[in-house]
Amino acid sequence: MSIYEAFKTDPDAEQNGIDLDFGDFRVTIARSGGANKKYEKLVRQKLDRYKRAIAFDALPEETAKKVLIECYAEAIVLGWEGVVDESEIEIPFTVANCIKLFTELPEFFTQVREESEKIANFLVAKRKAAAGN
Repeated sequence: MSIYEAFKTDPDAEQNGIDLDFGDFRVTIARSGGANKKYEKLVRQKLDRYKRAIAFDALPEETAKKVLIECYAEAIVLGWEGVVDESEIEIPFTVANCIKLFTELPEFFTQVREESEKIANFLVAKRKAAAGN
């Protein structure tokens, strides 16, 4: 395997997303980093108001988590299909609904976060292999 196969990512996939298949539902996510400049810019903007607290290592963990969830809902999760509530009623994708689910279901947030950070999900070689090329 060449170094390019090991590390070259697909900027289109990083920005426009990949599908995470959870069986009964699917979530489309962008990469948290790489070519996804929207995410990086949003994190900088949202954390700017907490600059002093960050400098003094005084940003409460709950505040940091809230900001991160907002950033993921606005710039990482691009949509979903088949997401339903406990009564089997479909939950349409909106930023507000995404924040609500991430807050109420922290393991869902953790899974999305981990998958968006995995370089393997966005490698050109892996995407070509999955497409059968």
